[in-house]
Amino acid sequence: TMAEAAGLIELFLDKVQSGVPMYSELHSATVCLQRGMRACRHRRAYVQIAANEYELALEPVRLPEFVGELVGGTGMQVQVPTCVLLLDTTLCSLVLDNAISNAFRHGTGPASAVHLAVTTTPTGGDRVRLCFALTNQVSPTKPVLTKDFVARAWNGTHGTHGRQAPAHSPMSNGIGLQQAFLSAH
Repeated sequence: TMAEAAGLIELFLDKVQSGVPMYSELHSATVCLQRGMRACRHRRAYVQIAANEYELALEPVRLPEFVGELVGGTGMQVQVPTCVLLLDTTLCSLVLDNAISNAFRHGTGPASAVHLAVTTTPTGGDRVRLCFALTNQVSPTKPVLTKDFVARAWNGTHGTHGRQAPAHSPMSNGIGLQQAFLSAH
């Protein structure tokens, strides 16, 4: 993603010399850089989580801006309430980035067929339950997502015919799901 950003910035600079305003290329470069920096934070968090050393870091977050950064440049549809919540942005974005990536990788159709709806439900006092519902258009060439698949991914046995998948292996099948589930714990 950093290389993508550098290429887009170079395109912008080439066009600026000719006097043509190129807002969209600069915006795309910024989105790529943000995604790259987020990926770096996620790698550090994965290591800390695997070592059982991750410390939750809640901070006030404007939900529309947070979600906007996650979906920037994707073209997907978003519904999000306007509110400020205490979140660990690294853990939340780690799980949501994986889900968004999978929605595009395993779905079909235009980017606008991917939809993220965020809802809040009061649970008492000043607390709310936050729900991120991500939907896509199912690809007929991909296997159906079943409860058994989710259970195997949750337990770290996805794609291993019942054997425990090495959660530390970057080549293990379903590693993104394993890391997302580990983060959710």
